[in-house]
Amino acid sequence: MLLTRKRRLGEMGPLPVLIVAHNNDLHARAVFDALLRRQVAVEWVDFASLNKDIRLTLMLNDIVEARLITLSGRTITFSEVHTVWWRRPRRPDDDLALDEETRAFVRGEWEHFIEGLQAFTAVRWVNPPAANRLAGRKAFQLIAARREGLRVPRTVMTNDPKAVRELAAGGIPLVYKRLGAAPRPLTATKPLLPGDLERLNDLCNCPAIFQEHITARCDI
Repeated sequence: MLLTRKRRLGEMGPLPVLIVAHNNDLHARAVFDALLRRQVAVEWVDFASLNKDIRLTLMLNDIVEARLITLSGRTITFSEVHTVWWRRPRRPDDDLALDEETRAFVRGEWEHFIEGLQAFTAVRWVNPPAANRLAGRKAFQLIAARREGLRVPRTVMTNDPKAVRELAAGGIPLVYKRLGAAPRPLTATKPLLPGDLERLNDLCNCPAIFQEHITARCDI
């Protein structure tokens, strides 16, 4: 399987665009092909291959630099790069031969390493990894929507059962869901039923988000 796509133009010169995206991302493929048609030098790399075919180094010596070695063996220094499109990058998959404690340790190290890349570069990011991470947080999304004048449902994010019971006492229908967007385990938004109120003491072990149920006319 092709894990990185090599640009054909100006092979050793500056690199206007670096795409960091899943190898099978159709949106990234469309943009990559469009840039090539416009004769823009571009390279595409999938960070899921960092533990296989590509390498990343962050260096702090006399200079601050980040260096990427691609599947083709080409070395890219980020001082050559104009724009990085941070398109849903992936960290390497877990090594199932390791025990769960070790997998969790390795997973955390990859996340800290990859997210540290932004600090070692002076390129234009679309979007900056730190800003992208915050934008994925429901708390920031809700406050941003409210600030822009959008109507948002009554919301409680908490691990306090009392706070949920106080919201439910208002008599409005409620739903609850997870705060994060991790792919596993699979979860769904559910209505808060009387039986759920009886299980709220378990909430102190893991927070959740509870919101006024809004009957949707469409889902975007």
